[in-house]
Amino acid sequence: MRDTLRAMRLYASPIFLRENPMVLLGLLYAVICYGIAVWLRLAPPHVDGLPMLVNLVMSAWWVLLLSAFSSVNTHYWRQIRSPVTFMLPRLQHGEYCAVHAIIAIAFTVLCAPPLLMGAPLLNTLSVEALALALWSGADQTGPKSMRRATRIMRRIVSRIGFILLLVPKIQLLVFTAPWPVALGLLLAGLGIALYEYRFRDYRLDPLPETVLVGRDHFPRLLQPVISCLMWRPSFLPHIPLQDQFLTTRPVIVTLVQIGGTLIFAALSAIMLLVMDGHLPTIDAFRHSLPGYARQATLLVALGLCQKFQKRTDWPFLVALCPFGDKAAFTRKLLQLHLMTAVFAGGVSGLWLGLVSWYGKNLPLFHCLTWGLAAGILLVGTVCVPCLGLLSARLNRPAVNMVLTISGVVIVLQACTALMIENPFWWRGLLPVGAIAVVALLYIITPHALARQDWPLEPPR
Repeated sequence: MRDTLRAMRLYASPIFLRENPMVLLGLLYAVICYGIAVWLRLAPPHVDGLPMLVNLVMSAWWVLLLSAFSSVNTHYWRQIRSPVTFMLPRLQHGEYCAVHAIIAIAFTVLCAPPLLMGAPLLNTLSVEALALALWSGADQTGPKSMRRATRIMRRIVSRIGFILLLVPKIQLLVFTAPWPVALGLLLAGLGIALYEYRFRDYRLDPLPETVLVGRDHFPRLLQPVISCLMWRPSFLPHIPLQDQFLTTRPVIVTLVQIGGTLIFAALSAIMLLVMDGHLPTIDAFRHSLPGYARQATLLVALGLCQKFQKRTDWPFLVALCPFGDKAAFTRKLLQLHLMTAVFAGGVSGLWLGLVSWYGKNLPLFHCLTWGLAAGILLVGTVCVPCLGLLSARLNRPAVNMVLTISGVVIVLQACTALMIENPFWWRGLLPVGAIAVVALLYIITPHALARQDWPLEPPR
């Protein structure tokens, strides 16, 4: 019991915040979710826009569950996979018991927003169990050398499940399910989570396989196509950094923007077919395309922001590559980031303009003009994570995550809709402000980052 209490105290200490960026994201959504839920509880029933606010609370609550259980999962596996743990069986047992107690406390605290709006308790607990099952597992967090082999199918199911339960109709279906169905979902989710949290020595698992995918791995007939897809402009600065999202490949960025829009539209049509038994009409499908194009723009922007989240290679590149000092390396990195962002902004802005013209019956020149203005805004928002590089106190993965989410998800998604579809006079100030922010960050970030220490970090 004493070991369990000691392990539980770590969840309320700075150790829990270390290398755990989902904590700040969870706190942000907790304020939004609990604030609106309490206001809805006290508001009169005839308030305009009440159903929209309910849907907003439930979507924010689902993201809150993701953040809470992901942060618990990160801390648990960081503690349980430490090399010291294998020499201290009491530490293993204490952490294992503590995570179950923390999950029980989290279930109790996090069920408040739906209950304040009249949701059944059993259905609420079943949704929490589903979230826990989706975001628990040893292969989802921690250094790659200490992870279990990645289970591709489980990762796909978790991502699809997260997206589905963001849809208000799917949420309503789960919250109105009969009690036997809700009980079954609750037991299934808890069973999967208990299975995932069991302690195993990671050294007994096979190491994750590293597959180097190159042009020679594809058939000879496909090599010209692969070469076209992987084309990289020669004028881009060459920095040997990981590029998981292939943001330096213009053809890939274009395909993500166009293909993401069509994929989101197809998924929405399939869900409508499953829920209502019919496909959307041509007019409804056409009017919904601008919203899906903005979601695809979100994917492009999040991929661009990844350059500032993985910084373990920066000290080695400064020491071993001919960049000069830290300020020169940072300036070269910002040049690469801005060049890729400008191209992505041009493609996304042009696509947003064309889709808005097709879906909203607006003038073509108007749509193209404000679509490209939205592309300029994208360039500004993907530079927002640079604000965390200005101070050593803010140069943390958690702060970077919050800046990315607030800049890309909130500012970009809201402002692109305002700029194209709403005739506000001040919308022209948004791209001008984005250009000013980019210019200011490009000037002050290299010198501010050069004055900081760049500690060596283990590979992840």
